[in-house]
Amino acid sequence: MDLLFTRYASPFLFMDEMIRNCMLCEFIGKVVKVKHEADEWEVYLYKVWDKSFSEFKQELQLDRQHQHMSSACAEHTIKESMNILKNFDPEKR
Repeated sequence: MDLLFTRYASPFLFMDEMIRNCMLCEFIGKVVKVKHEADEWEVYLYKVWDKSFSEFKQELQLDRQHQHMSSACAEHTIKESMNILKNFDPEKR
């Protein structure tokens, strides 16, 4: 709701209308998207000096695509975690 209070003086009537029109999920998705784009713009304005905004957004997209973990890496991480937990004794400090 904080996102709505920054944009609308009283979002309750607006939210009620969205619910009545069965558009609540669509509305929430749009608000989150607009907030995300505003945050990207803020970061670009204050932190990025050497590229255009479109280049910055493309770079963000590439970074998001490379953040996905492969299944082999996930399996390795799970096995390491299980080994750590296997030796864990909460009584010992």
